[in-house]
Amino acid sequence: PRTAKQASAPVKTTAAAPQKTPHPPYPTRMKQRRMEGDVGICIHIDAAGIPTAVDILTEVHPDFAAHTRRWILRHWRFRAAQQDSAAIASTLRTTIRYRLED
Repeated sequence: PRTAKQASAPVKTTAAAPQKTPHPPYPTRMKQRRMEGDVGICIHIDAAGIPTAVDILTEVHPDFAAHTRRWILRHWRFRAAQQDSAAIASTLRTTIRYRLED
């Protein structure tokens, strides 16, 4: 019987990478009010690279948050995170900035 412990190889993990992440269009109501704002988000990405949920971490107005969540779930896609060459679910934090141009 083997009694010596075998050293395990380090696990190689890579983060999800954006493939299709167009900036959400400015929410009409917020644009009409001339409001600007940032929305801090945490995106849950499945092993196929598809966002499954968007948690709102910070917001300046609920309209920005709701609009951002819907847009990301419908339009964003990623190359899935990898662990030892296998696709895995992951999360990604980022901030979406809405700025009016003069």
